[in-house]
Parts: sequence; structure tokens; C-alpha cells
Amino acid sequence: MDNLETSKVLEKHHHLIQEIYNKKELKCLRGEREDDHRLAGRSVYEWYFNTCDKIRDRDETFEYQFVIDNLLFYSDEIMFFTANLILVQPFLTDPEFGKLELEGKEIYPYDSNLADKRFNMYTEIIIEKLYSYWSQISLILKGYFIPQLSQYRVNFASVINELEKNKIESENFNWLLKFKKGEYSILNKKRKEIVHTASADTTYRKAFFKNISNPDELRKYIEERQNLPSYFKKHILYSISGFEKTLNLINEISV
Repeated sequence: MDNLETSKVLEKHHHLIQEIYNKKELKCLRGEREDDHRLAGRSVYEWYFNTCDKIRDRDETFEYQFVIDNLLFYSDEIMFFTANLILVQPFLTDPEFGKLELEGKEIYPYDSNLADKRFNMYTEIIIEKLYSYWSQISLILKGYFIPQLSQYRVNFASVINELEKNKIESENFNWLLKFKKGEYSILNKKRKEIVHTASADTTYRKAFFKNISNPDELRKYIEERQNLPSYFKKHILYSISGFEKTLNLINEISV
């Protein structure tokens, strides 16, 4: 394939992803367009940098440009790979079609195809990017509230745990705390399994081997995987809300 053909393939893929953005109403921190950078009717950059003015005197190590660049890029990646999940989803293997009979018993072997592999790869990437996104959010919170906290202890859960000790009375903080204890905790458990135990593909394959003759149990795993695009779309909305709540919290407390 020459460069021209490759360029056409990339352009075709780009248009397919854009169509999914529009059809599924996917959005990210930068807004609906590449050059938008507006959230809730206001400039993301202006809102963020005005808030950073309150952090600079507290935490000299806070790299404000680095953090917003990361947040915008991670958010874009999460949306992009979620769209890719949706793109390959219709082509996932359905074990019902590969059903076999062995010694009078029905079995459902897992015969993965290209779409299955890509789907599992994209799943891992999204989970890791979500974790990275929330780590950047924690840097903003650390910079304003607990600048003395060691960089080696900075992650979303540890920072929220430290802030909880301060008994902050704020709806914005309550949202962040509830998210940390609920959806973030579930997400981080999935991340730890991928990073420290087994890949998403291996885990899915193992579930099939374990339940090869149990279609009811297999269906649970299949449905869970089919629901992942909706699950990640929900987390995209959480990530945008988390950015808003974080800036609102700092501006609320600093008044």
C-alpha cells in the first residue's frame, strides 16, 4: 500500500469516527469541535487559567500548562477509543454461532476474531487513559489544597482521601467524594486487574474456558462486554463533570 492509499484509509477511518461522535453524541473536554475549547458556554482555557492563578502562590511545582494539555489530550483519547469500540462492536464473535456438541453436551468455545482483539485492546486503553485523566485532576486539587503532599502519593483516590480529612462542606467536593467511592473505585479495580493480573483479552478468554458449557453464565460476560461503550460514554460525562467540580470547588473555597 503506497502513501496515497494509506492516506485515504486514514481519512476514511477519521470520517467514520466523526460520524460515530455525531450519532452517539460523544463529546470531550475540548468541546464538540477540535478548535472549540468551550464548556458550559465558557472558555475552558480562560476558566482553567483564572483558577490556576489561585494555585501558583501555593504550589510552585504545579505545571499548569502541562496539566491542561494532558487533560485535553486524555479526554480526546477517551472519546476516540470509545468511538472505535462502537465501530468494531457489530463484528464481535457470538459464541452461539460456534456452538459444538461434545459427548452429548453443548459447549461454546471462544474463537476470537480481529474485532474481538481490537475491542479488548481499546477497552484497556480507555481504562488506562481514564485513570491518567483523573490523576491530572488530582494534581489541580493537590496544588491548591495540599501542596505539601509528596508527588509520589498523588493520585485521585489519595488526594480525595486527604481532602476528606478537612471536612470540606461543599456540593462540589461531595460530588468528587461520591465519585471516588463509587464509579472511580470500580474503574480502578478494573485497571488494577489489567495492569497487575491479566489483559482484558485473557480475562475474557479465561471466563469462556471456565464456563464453556454454561451458556447462562457466558451470556453475563457477553452482555457486560456489549455494554462497555455505554459504560465508557458515561465515564466521559463523569470526566467532564469532574473538571467542572474541581474548578468550581477551588473558586468556591478561595472566595
